Amino acid sequence: EQLLALGAVDRHHAADLRAERALGLLGVAAERLRSCIRDEDTMARIGGDEFMLLLPHIDFPAQAAIVARKIVEQFSQ
Repeated sequence: EQLLALGAVDRHHAADLRAERALGLLGVAAERLRSCIRDEDTMARIGGDEFMLLLPHIDFPAQAAIVARKIVEQFSQ
């Protein structure tokens, strides 16, 4: 039996900015998200400022919480 975690991140702010500035911020957001996940995980921008994370092969549900905590810390800086 394998566990899989699926999460969504929506920043709400980038859509209100001018397009070129918003794209720069989305790039920064993508880099921050990528730094929180493993190489085997998948990250996708699904629209606007929304990202989806797929975390396969987690050993226990608390691992997903660890990733979520890392994301919160990255965006709190």
